[in-house]
Amino acid sequence: MKNILIPLFFLTTLFANSQTIYTIPWATQQPKFVFPIFIEEGGGHKDTLYIGYDPNVSYISFDTTSQNYGVIPIHVDTNLFYAMWNAGGVYCGANTLCSNVYKANVCSLSPWGTFPSNASIFCNNGIMPLKFSWDNSVFYSDSLPFPNNFPAPRGWGRVIATFPFCGTRENYVTIPNNGFYIVDDSLGDVSDSITVFSLNSQTQYTNSGVFEFRIEAWNSPTHISIISSEDYFSISSLENSISILCLKGEIIATVYDLLGDKIFSKQIRSSESFTLPYLKPNLYLLIVNNQHIRKTIKIMSHEN
Repeated sequence: MKNILIPLFFLTTLFANSQTIYTIPWATQQPKFVFPIFIEEGGGHKDTLYIGYDPNVSYISFDTTSQNYGVIPIHVDTNLFYAMWNAGGVYCGANTLCSNVYKANVCSLSPWGTFPSNASIFCNNGIMPLKFSWDNSVFYSDSLPFPNNFPAPRGWGRVIATFPFCGTRENYVTIPNNGFYIVDDSLGDVSDSITVFSLNSQTQYTNSGVFEFRIEAWNSPTHISIISSEDYFSISSLENSISILCLKGEIIATVYDLLGDKIFSKQIRSSESFTLPYLKPNLYLLIVNNQHIRKTIKIMSHEN
């Protein structure tokens, strides 16, 4: 038995030590887990954003509890290419130049088992193609809040790329768009990068769309269904969460219980995605409206 256990222990230790441990450079305190996303636009200019996990902060992105972990506004030169997290309440969208933006997004695990809660990325002052890449060995980190699946990783990524008149590829191989992509080195749609490219010969700018990246447990169910799709918004259901994407203009999403009491309301701007927060088990009404449309949808929250 010893002849078997010793080499297996050596290989496991060697593999664990091969993982690169990343940090958020300006953070005064490092999160338990850090996942950088490296971004390069067609002119060769680059930027980096960070996803972080730590159990001591809120699961809500950009909450004040995550400030020590580098979730603070960073000054950027708006004349150059830069990437940024869409920081919700302090809106600074794809078509708005902002001199102070969020480069880090650190959360605890959300009630629906993913992080970060606000996963939308905008890229300004660049041209297509737009490449997003990462180190997928970090999905094996024992700092992730997911079960140990060795030799499989603990986690994987779930990506949504919403760019009009664009396709997606990895290493110049086109990837079919089924609504989302799974990022994984074995079972996924892509391994270590996604490139968004223009489908026509015209110059297309990087601020035409939004890129979303969430991390969840490896081999999580991949079923996604479209609840409703309109000219102004799209609502999709993914396991225990419901996501609302504003396609143009602005919309207001409001949730009521069956007594007519308002549970919460959220204004969502163009290209912004919002995931409904945890709701106690019950039947609710979701109303999405603006000056042009009004849509009422029944949603059921239940225990797993």
